[in-house]
Amino acid sequence: MSEVVLVSYSLNKIKFASPSKVDLSSLDSLSRVSYSDIFSHRPAEPCVSVKTVEGHRYDFILSPKKSDKLFVVFSGYVDRKKLSPPVFQRWKWAERFPGNVLYVSDPSLYLNETLSLGWYIGTEKVDHLKNISAIVMEIANHLGVKNSGIIGYGSSGGGYASMRLADFIPEMTSIAINPQTEIKKYSKVTVNSFLRACFDKKYDDFDFSLHSSRFNLMYDANSLKEKRVILVQNTVDTNHYTNHYLPYCAMRGYDGTTPIKSEKFNTLLFEHKEGHSGTETKAVFSEIMGLL
Repeated sequence: MSEVVLVSYSLNKIKFASPSKVDLSSLDSLSRVSYSDIFSHRPAEPCVSVKTVEGHRYDFILSPKKSDKLFVVFSGYVDRKKLSPPVFQRWKWAERFPGNVLYVSDPSLYLNETLSLGWYIGTEKVDHLKNISAIVMEIANHLGVKNSGIIGYGSSGGGYASMRLADFIPEMTSIAINPQTEIKKYSKVTVNSFLRACFDKKYDDFDFSLHSSRFNLMYDANSLKEKRVILVQNTVDTNHYTNHYLPYCAMRGYDGTTPIKSEKFNTLLFEHKEGHSGTETKAVFSEIMGLL
């Protein structure tokens, strides 16, 4: 294994960036472009677009740059009392990403007005990430970005989506901060709300093993080790560190208690007193970008 480097930052010296979420009410300044128009020319400015697939609406923002990289940014938990779909996270970070950026809203939010988290899983019949991956590939090809230049990015539920996107796009890189890696181990109340809205099932009646490829990032150990992943974890978030981060590291053959640096799997550990909601610092973000 390559040299392991511990990343440690003092909370008193490092300013944390805000990964705030926005909905369309905050994006009046952005142009609305039809999906087909994206391919009739290369957009020069950020734009909002929509594509309907299998009866589901897929909303996204494309922030273009002259680059051979495309960052696909997913959202996590949404406070439905404050925001309505589509919802985009880290929109204000667009200039920080060294490449084109595609912000994707979770279509599941349209299925229930109180649903706060859907992991981009979809419904019993429709796999949202399968459809999203096709959109990502179409846009990447139009921008001249190869699979190896596609980079998923997200935290918590958005981190889960970033990592699962690799099931459909080989050679891409997934970046995830404090992600769930097995949905069953997350809050039973939250998972139950999702299952009722999207699968018409209850937690206790749902067969997670039957749907393991969609609900568990560790369902196939062999394919797992071929995926390029940068996993970033706040160690103060003991729930995710113990129940999601460490089991995922173990499945890839690592202890995980110290940062990992290898060809296809890298981890960064940091501390934030706010636990799961304590996201990556600007310094950690720079470290992540450096790994690319």
